[in-house]
Amino acid sequence: MHTFIGLRIPIETGKKLFDLGQNLKGEINLKQWTYLEDLHITLKFIGETSEDTLKLLMEKINDIKYDKINIRITGIDTFGNPKTPRVVYFGIDYSNELIELHKVIQLLCKDLGLKLDPKPFKPHITIAKKWAGDQGEIFSRDIIEDINRDFSEIFLELSEITLFGIYPKEKPKYKTLLANDLI
Repeated sequence: MHTFIGLRIPIETGKKLFDLGQNLKGEINLKQWTYLEDLHITLKFIGETSEDTLKLLMEKINDIKYDKINIRITGIDTFGNPKTPRVVYFGIDYSNELIELHKVIQLLCKDLGLKLDPKPFKPHITIAKKWAGDQGEIFSRDIIEDINRDFSEIFLELSEITLFGIYPKEKPKYKTLLANDLI
């Protein structure tokens, strides 16, 4: 089973984000759109996980004692080629608490011998991914700029660290294997 550690977005706030994302569906040609129940911030993608590693991960995550985290969502942006983006996401304002929790998760994974991601941590909430446009079709940033011009900041409190299992053929496709409440 493939797994990752993340912070689930509360359904109330997630609904606002989901609806904004759905407004883009006819405007941006991407293959996979995130289900409401799957909205999250990834702290560490783990990938294929053995039963032994899964048990150790659950123990370590249960031991984490960390305060709830307040974040500010700042608008929509993309990763990848600006003309054929591979990911459209909600950006998150810099948060010391979120960065520190990411470091805690990285150390936990390092202690378990899991590979660390060499790229800098860029917290975000994925709306859609995998460019599906025809060859020669290009994406216009105008739609995102229009949404961001009218975007009202969204604040939310993240209250649990979650170990997710990935089930690609199911809807939603991320299942909670373990949730540890932040205090």
